Amino acid sequence: MSLVVAGLTIPALASPVLFVLGAVGLNPGVALLFLVCTLLFTGGWLLGVQSLRGELRARKLRHKRGLPKPYVIVTDDQARQWFTANPGSIAIVRDNFTESTHPFPGE
Repeated sequence: MSLVVAGLTIPALASPVLFVLGAVGLNPGVALLFLVCTLLFTGGWLLGVQSLRGELRARKLRHKRGLPKPYVIVTDDQARQWFTANPGSIAIVRDNFTESTHPFPGE
């Protein structure tokens, strides 16, 4: 996400400048184009910054609680093993770990 925000920073800063240049030059087509670009790039940049702030907040909370980083590929067996070692509010039942290959108590 930080790469997306970095990539949107230059267009988000350049679009308003080009919009003003188009308006000063009395070129309505260019001014309208860069007005739309200004709205899109600046809005995308602001959404990206908001997402980055959320990621940083989540990282701090995970670190404070001792939770692992979320990974893209975690099997139900790995998740079940982690939740068994770190008990919490998640019940260790088949409904919560449907793809687990190991039997549950009572099966």
